[in-house]
Amino acid sequence: MDFYVAMKDVGMITWSSANSSCNSYTFCGNAKGTLPTIDQLLSIYNNKSAVDTLLVANGGTRMEYNGYWSSTGSNCTGTGSGYGCYLLDMVTGEVSLDRTYGSSRRVRPVLTSW
Repeated sequence: MDFYVAMKDVGMITWSSANSSCNSYTFCGNAKGTLPTIDQLLSIYNNKSAVDTLLVANGGTRMEYNGYWSSTGSNCTGTGSGYGCYLLDMVTGEVSLDRTYGSSRRVRPVLTSW
């Protein structure tokens, strides 16, 4: 993986809150986080056992068995035509397009460069 995963989720929140929460999340006090892409979430899912082991060993929490918001989508705010954001189910690895405006999902920031 070519990115860092935050030690804990920032919660179950709407996509618009997820995006702003990730953009204001800091790693080690100064590097800004981002909402992960669907490819980054798939990488976490495909390496979930190792990721969870490292997170817990360093005082973090495991990835939850829920859907996680991604930054990947089209007009993720839920207005206009063709809107929706992708989320990943950490149980099945299923990727789905969420078009439920205002629904809450889990969020875990990532850091792509130091």
